[in-house]
Amino acid sequence: MEQVGGARISPRSGRVCRRMMSFRNRLQLLWAIVLIAPTVAVVLLVFGGDSSGSASEVRASQGLRTAFAVYGGARAQARQALVRAAGDPGLRDALERGPSIELERRAEELVARSRALDGLAFYTPSGRRLVQAGARDAVASAGAAPAVQTRGRLGVVTGSTTTAPELATRLESATGLEAHVLRNDTTLAGTLPGVERTPADTGEVEIGGESFRAAYDSVGEPAGPPVRIGVLSSDSAAGAGRSTLVLVVVALLAVMASAAILALLLLRHRLDELVEAARRLRRGDHRHRLPVTDDDRLGALAVELNTLSDELALKVEQVEHGRDELEDVTRRVADAFATGLDPDGAVDLAVRTAVEVCGAEAGRALPVDPDKMSSIRVGDPEGAFGEVLTTAERRVFRAGPEVSRELLDRIEGERRPPAGQESTRTATVGELHAVAAPLRARVALDSGSEYLGVVSIARRERAFSDSQRDRIAYLAAQAAVSIENSFIHERARRQAVTDELTGLANARRFHEALARELERTRRFSGEVSLVMVDIDDFKRVNDEYGHQQGDIVLVEVANALREQCREIDHVARYGGEEMALVLPQTDLTGATELAERVRRAIDRMSIPLLVGDGHLGVTASFGVAAVPESAGDAQALIAAADGALYRAKRAGKNRVAHAEERRAPATVHGPTGEARRGANV
Repeated sequence: MEQVGGARISPRSGRVCRRMMSFRNRLQLLWAIVLIAPTVAVVLLVFGGDSSGSASEVRASQGLRTAFAVYGGARAQARQALVRAAGDPGLRDALERGPSIELERRAEELVARSRALDGLAFYTPSGRRLVQAGARDAVASAGAAPAVQTRGRLGVVTGSTTTAPELATRLESATGLEAHVLRNDTTLAGTLPGVERTPADTGEVEIGGESFRAAYDSVGEPAGPPVRIGVLSSDSAAGAGRSTLVLVVVALLAVMASAAILALLLLRHRLDELVEAARRLRRGDHRHRLPVTDDDRLGALAVELNTLSDELALKVEQVEHGRDELEDVTRRVADAFATGLDPDGAVDLAVRTAVEVCGAEAGRALPVDPDKMSSIRVGDPEGAFGEVLTTAERRVFRAGPEVSRELLDRIEGERRPPAGQESTRTATVGELHAVAAPLRARVALDSGSEYLGVVSIARRERAFSDSQRDRIAYLAAQAAVSIENSFIHERARRQAVTDELTGLANARRFHEALARELERTRRFSGEVSLVMVDIDDFKRVNDEYGHQQGDIVLVEVANALREQCREIDHVARYGGEEMALVLPQTDLTGATELAERVRRAIDRMSIPLLVGDGHLGVTASFGVAAVPESAGDAQALIAAADGALYRAKRAGKNRVAHAEERRAPATVHGPTGEARRGANV
């Protein structure tokens, strides 16, 4: 009998074992399986495990872009049909005569006679709908503005070749997603039953017990309210893929477990003497050392376990301390989320947290641009620590090889800032140590990340470890994200109430300001006036000089309005070439005088031409109304000012007309400032 490792085996058994694969080779094969299986699982998770929510969100976003393209195609088709309808002499004659039964009858005849048109509508220049013929749910309308020599522009004619159900069907066919079409928060059509009962907002929705990812946006019409389009992507397909992935991972885990069990069975008779030692280590008993009885692999393992026991005893204390720090960091990160969109609060929290969890004595945050970030100081960073903090901060912005590569990447389109301790810099001055991390964020949606400032901390005697450098880099990155979110939020808020071309308030902000001033007037028995402004012959400017020249005219007129108004006045672009002034604490006489000053300022303007030499002169007409002289509420006030503007246009343009007072006729002021009775306008 042979004796191997204390076990006795027969010669016959030994020959069988030698013919089998060696023990070392069996271990290598088994552990290869153990290592390959999780690797395959990770690859599947990375490349095939996109979450259903993320995949559905991408499909919904792409589907919404496709939906807008389909909508644009429907509008182009409507434009061709509208050109033929708008050129109808009978319609033009009916339009010139104004709202009438003849106009409605002619519109209905055109829709009935046309093979393409589904709907036809006519709106006044102020946006009020006079006639609507054909389908009430017609969408994707095209617009035209017929005019005659005697009256100028008559209004806007809109025509559509697509109804809402037809559009929803096209969207479903083009995107492969469910479609939803609304106007004025009212569902016009939808391909999914029950969609009309859900909010038309982007995000996750549940309809009929099924989860969807919705994407909505609005598209303006030539006249009338905008149309809101939405597409909905189901999460069920991605969920099925995830179930398959889970089954694959479970199968791989089963393979790993089987291989591990077999490996344990092969190693059991060689590891019995180490079991008790491992149990002591598991219980946290590091006082007992393993006896080293031989110099083979097991002896080497015993030596390594003794070394591990010594290291674990040292690490346990560090882990306990690190756990306390981690809990504190976790709590402060939660507080950072609670700060919301306050960038200064996030930076202050980042500095204070870095000082505490890294065992520093002082810290600060310094801005590159004080308009974008405030200075933060904790402890006494300007005293003994001033020099070492400044040295570390300067090294953050020093253009070394890494920064040079990063700048080159930004020029070529890469906008990702460095992360982790690679972005931090340290400094030592005597016994003082400091570490600094940059604050970088995107302050605009169409720009790359930029340096906003730097966060730095300092202490005596001990240099900062790699883990502490990682912590301050993480905290600086979180503060930068908060700053970036605040800038994006503020820009989105401004865009929601600002006209992009002129920088004036948009129609939505105008109505809010007018309602607010009227409420203030009602509560305190004050006065408020409204001035409606329309650039004369603006269509001729676009036709003769191009739309870019027309945009310059709009900007210059907007600047003239701002220059003549007070800080408390509200200047808005009401729509197209029409603008509006809301004048608090101003009666009808004062508003008329202001309108006359603005009219003269616009009349004196000389705008350079974009193409060729020369300058362009423009004029504008004004309609003035006030509360309580002309009206009692917002709707009546707008109607009164709009009516006065119409009379100024009819009287020869380049004039100021105020609305009739409750018991007095209207008066029109000409270019020279003279007054004429309303009956002669």
